[in-house]
Amino acid sequence: SVKVELYDGLKAGQHKISVQRGLDVKYLGSTKISLKELTDDELVRPGAGSTIYGKVQCNGKGIEGVVVSDGIEVTVTDKNGVYQLVSRKKNGYVFISVPSGYNVPTDSSIPQFYKHTEKSPSAPERHDFELTTSRDQTSFNLLVLGDIHLARRHDDLLQFPRFADDINKYISEHQNETFYAVTLGDMVHDQFWIPNDYGFIEFKNELRLLNGLPVFQTIGNHDHSIAYNTEEGAVIEYRENLGPNYYSFNIGNVHLVALDNIFCTTTASVGSFKSHTYEANLGTEQMEWLKKDLSHVSKDKVVFAFMHSTWHNNPGTKSYSNGFNMDDGEELHRLLNAYKEAHAFSAHTHLMWNVKDENTYEHNAGAVCAAWWVSGYLSPGIHIAKDGAPGGYHVVKVNGKDVTWQYKGVDLPITTQFRTYDRNMIDLSPEKQVPNASQKHKEEYMASAEYWLTPGVENEVYINVWNTDYDWKVEVKENGFALKVERLRCTDPLYLHTTLAKRQNSNTSSDGAQTYHMYKVVASSPNSTLDITVTDRFGNVYTEQMKRPRPFSIEEYRTY
Repeated sequence: SVKVELYDGLKAGQHKISVQRGLDVKYLGSTKISLKELTDDELVRPGAGSTIYGKVQCNGKGIEGVVVSDGIEVTVTDKNGVYQLVSRKKNGYVFISVPSGYNVPTDSSIPQFYKHTEKSPSAPERHDFELTTSRDQTSFNLLVLGDIHLARRHDDLLQFPRFADDINKYISEHQNETFYAVTLGDMVHDQFWIPNDYGFIEFKNELRLLNGLPVFQTIGNHDHSIAYNTEEGAVIEYRENLGPNYYSFNIGNVHLVALDNIFCTTTASVGSFKSHTYEANLGTEQMEWLKKDLSHVSKDKVVFAFMHSTWHNNPGTKSYSNGFNMDDGEELHRLLNAYKEAHAFSAHTHLMWNVKDENTYEHNAGAVCAAWWVSGYLSPGIHIAKDGAPGGYHVVKVNGKDVTWQYKGVDLPITTQFRTYDRNMIDLSPEKQVPNASQKHKEEYMASAEYWLTPGVENEVYINVWNTDYDWKVEVKENGFALKVERLRCTDPLYLHTTLAKRQNSNTSSDGAQTYHMYKVVASSPNSTLDITVTDRFGNVYTEQMKRPRPFSIEEYRTY
């Protein structure tokens, strides 16, 4: 017997069939072959046991090899772009890992890479995805947006447009480049969804200010609903409005994964508000999904992971010890460290720090809102976080497989990477800063301002280099002579002056935070000019000629 296989390019009509062995050929007979183009319904239909199926296509042509998932099971499309999922529909959606070279439609800047399921768990249902081709993704820019915290308080809806204008202006200055963005959680604030009538729907409307920039989302603790005491319930509203709470996508040579490392357990009362108690981990189900997802990613790829809570411990604290903040952080490290290079971007702390761990980096990436928009509310013109970093966002540039990054403060040029203070001009004594405060407020202020409570007389100059790591270099010269530069942990005086000192109750801001990105030099004179040079890990040089004495005031440091 013989088996005849049809081949691509076969034409309809009469065909002779022969069998050949060596030089011998034997004619077996002839047959007529008719070809019929399958209709879409014939081509795309549920396979055995499949409950979610569909087609991923671009301009009517199916795309092979696209990863599709329901958050538990993972599959890929066949040569016709068709996928089949045997899904229990537990999460209520299906999503694609957008392949490199393609984009999906956006709704209020939110990429529509997912579809909500509509039928019972056992009923097959079809969900198709239409892609468009992207401009060249070999090089692209990713804007990383931590802690936006819109809640209709502290004039946040008046300040947010400044942030949007800043992004739009930056993109317009680089209009021949490709841009995407990703949030890092806490876009809204669960405690104020109802009392301030501000939630996900209002946030989506706010994103229209970004002129169609695709903004992928990451869930934060304040994006979990306080109406539920379980993780499964707490993510329902987020999923309904912003999509999957963990998923992946691809841009150029980078595989990007948004994770939910906030595992809610219960709710508890904090003052007059309810708030979640939670653990920082991925949990078994999400970790197993991540392993399946990464099994489709070659080890020579660069991987970006986005999460709200931090992965590593904060190196800026006095009690810092190497290790992970997440319960399953070590397991995540094993997964990501297997790749050429992996970067994790986290938020939550409203601080900035960087940790390198073998092939992996974590960037605790600062906050768009700085300190919950409080500084701009109490001291207009100053947008500053607890560690003295300006409110802003990261600009991550990818060129092939090379990754660089800079922090962009709102209303500041990207060349501004540090701020200087003349210690001789700083008086943060409680008599000057909080003379009429309550005893509780005064005690909280003094605890944070301890380092700065008496006026300086020793010609010290402080330099806050907010995005520094151990590969940065800080150099200071006085009259051409190099001064000794010391790195230290302390709070930021401008945050204390503009925000903490003006705070009237515990619901407007947190205390000042110790940072390890402060540097100090001691000059020989109170009125000498210092030449300050800061060089980042990529060789970018930032300079300032600091004329002293430099005043310490809101007017001196305001950015608008």
